[in-house]
Amino acid sequence: MAPKPAAAADAPRVRAGAWAELHRRAASRAAPPSILVDAGNDILHIDGDAGRYLRHAGGEPTRDVVALVTPELRLALRAALFQARQGSHPAVTAPARIGGGGGGGSAARALAIAVRALDAADAGGTPGLLLLQFFETEAPAAPDGAHEPQPDGGHAAMLQLEDELRFARRKLQETMDHADAAVHDERLANEWLRSTVAELQSSLEDQQRRHEELQSLNEEQVTVNAQLRSKVEDTAKAHDDLSNLIASTDIATIFLDREMRILRYTPRIGEIFNVIPGDVGRPLAHLASRLEYPRLVADIAGVLESAQPVEREVDGKEGRCYIVRIHPYRTTDDRINGAVMTCFDITGRRAAEQALRRSEERHRAELEQLVRERTAELERSRDLLRATMDASIDMIQVFEAVRDADGRIVDFHWTLNNHTSESRYGEVRGESLLERNPGVIEEGIFAAFCQVTETGEPLQAERHYAHEQFDSWFLQSVVKLGDGVATTSKDIGDWKRAQAELLRLRDEMVQARLQESERALRSSEARHAFLLTLSDALRPLDEPEDIVYTAARVLGERLGSDRAYYVHVDEERQEFVVEHDWYAPGESSHAGRFPCAAWNMPWLADGRTWVVADVDTDAVLPDPQRPAYRAKGIRAAIVVPLIKHGRLVATFCTNQRQPRAWTPTEVGLIEDTAERLWATIERAGAKAALRDTSERLSLLLQSMDEGVIGIAPDHRCMFINDAAAAMLGCRADELVGRCAQALLGDGRVLKAMQEGVSMHVEGEAFRCEDGTPLRISCQVSPMVLGGNPAGAVVVFRRA
Repeated sequence: MAPKPAAAADAPRVRAGAWAELHRRAASRAAPPSILVDAGNDILHIDGDAGRYLRHAGGEPTRDVVALVTPELRLALRAALFQARQGSHPAVTAPARIGGGGGGGSAARALAIAVRALDAADAGGTPGLLLLQFFETEAPAAPDGAHEPQPDGGHAAMLQLEDELRFARRKLQETMDHADAAVHDERLANEWLRSTVAELQSSLEDQQRRHEELQSLNEEQVTVNAQLRSKVEDTAKAHDDLSNLIASTDIATIFLDREMRILRYTPRIGEIFNVIPGDVGRPLAHLASRLEYPRLVADIAGVLESAQPVEREVDGKEGRCYIVRIHPYRTTDDRINGAVMTCFDITGRRAAEQALRRSEERHRAELEQLVRERTAELERSRDLLRATMDASIDMIQVFEAVRDADGRIVDFHWTLNNHTSESRYGEVRGESLLERNPGVIEEGIFAAFCQVTETGEPLQAERHYAHEQFDSWFLQSVVKLGDGVATTSKDIGDWKRAQAELLRLRDEMVQARLQESERALRSSEARHAFLLTLSDALRPLDEPEDIVYTAARVLGERLGSDRAYYVHVDEERQEFVVEHDWYAPGESSHAGRFPCAAWNMPWLADGRTWVVADVDTDAVLPDPQRPAYRAKGIRAAIVVPLIKHGRLVATFCTNQRQPRAWTPTEVGLIEDTAERLWATIERAGAKAALRDTSERLSLLLQSMDEGVIGIAPDHRCMFINDAAAAMLGCRADELVGRCAQALLGDGRVLKAMQEGVSMHVEGEAFRCEDGTPLRISCQVSPMVLGGNPAGAVVVFRRA
């Protein structure tokens, strides 16, 4: 069996009753027997009378209508089904003889089948439905006297095959006609496509040519942008250099616009005019001046009008004398856009001139020559400043390639120079590059020009050129321009030298900082190691005497001094008290009491450490006290005062018999030791006070007849006295740390604890350890620590 079309496989499934309804609706227009088939030629519904034209053969059952009709109708039916699907009109088979001539005596009949496709309305949205209608007529009678031959089975089959062959040939001819027409249409379509492809190729070539032109324009624009960016950077650097130059000259200068309004000024101008930053934009005539210069505004207006500078010597109101120079402010396009006024204080020079006039004649020529030299120096400085502001430092040159007969580049000719280049070369347009600068071959500049000209790829490089009239570093940019190159050369010799100097200074600074960091690190490590050793030595100690002696010993051994000790100030008896001290072997102890008056040290009141390298030369120690220090064997010492609440309460000292230049690290060690010693002593005192308080509180609790329980915010038992434990039937150490809620219950006592209020409770029942209730009368008092709830205290007795 031939495979069914995909459309038949994908057609929606319709209920059997729906197919019958569709069939009845279509058959209502034609009464002949009919069969409804789908796109795969499968029978969907059969009219009752049409079943007699079908024949079911043995084997696997099928619903294909072509396989079920008689062999005489199969070929014609297959062609009619094809035509009905391809065209818009019904297809009809040629009448074929069926029946008759057999032993049954039935008359021969002719059967024709009409096939038409159902439209969308009749098909109910199902595509590919066909209606087969069967038209039966009697076959024509044979001539009189003649009898229809009774061919045998083989002859009948031969006739049937001949009919099918003739039908196939006719269909083949129709197919060939259709194919010829399709080939003709295809040929026309191919010619149209070739024409379209040619037009598209022409358009593509135009687009490629335009793309190449745009790419060339883009490269030129990139070159111009690079040049403009370089000029902008140079302009910004020149502006910064100019600003720094003006500020560093320390000359009183003020810039004005054409309306004589202030644009900017240097700080020194404030000595002459009462100007503040808010005066920018105000007319200069509105400001008070210390100059006796009534024609100032008129001279500025004259400079703006004539573009000629004005220079005057003007007296000040405080006896000063100034040279005032007013120059026109010229823009790059040579327009006068304001004025620049500079004031030089020449009071000293005026005084020198007056003294010169009063001096003898034999000194006049020498002094006048000195003045002329100074004036010339000032003029040279002014000219140099103008040249720095107006001159360009970049050489811009354009060269055209010179080629030999083979097209190879053998030289370049100048075609364009800017002002800076002309100042270096003079007028060289049209001259040979290799004749004027043969060194370009040795330095690779000529090869770079040739490469850019041939490849079109720009180059930029730093070059050291030491040939002809040049000996400097240059930053050279080369781009292709026509059959040649355009170059920009910036003299960066000073920048290179400055860069090398900066690198050298940086290396020296880094090395110095590294050494300083290493020294600081070693000092810090030693300091931390000492403090760690000190902390380890003090940690297990609780007695102040042991703490003081251990700290003095560790410090003294670390510094290698002769003595170290802690001095307590007894304010009531006005004595310095040394209870315990450490001293090196062979040295005497300084323990004892010493009157403050005899060892008065008022300079310690400001809290600064007193460092004594030698008591004989110390600038702070009064002379009357020096013998006492020498008598105690003290020549060098460090005394750290401990100031608490604005009072000197103690000092920590180390000293020795020989003079000593104490280092900052050693001073820092004793200062850190003093602070840690004070903190450790205070902590030891606090621990001792806490132990004493705890012991007193424990005695108080155990002496009470009432039961006392301390409960934390999480309801754990913090402490309990023996009376409470006895009433609850357990030991006190068993209850500490346990949850007290199991003992107190959920009554008013727990509620008072949660609310943080004081409450007296009568008749409340506590739960003993054995589970029996204990009626009590109790008082609940909240505990507060640092403003925060810290639990509660419950005091109770039997009710």
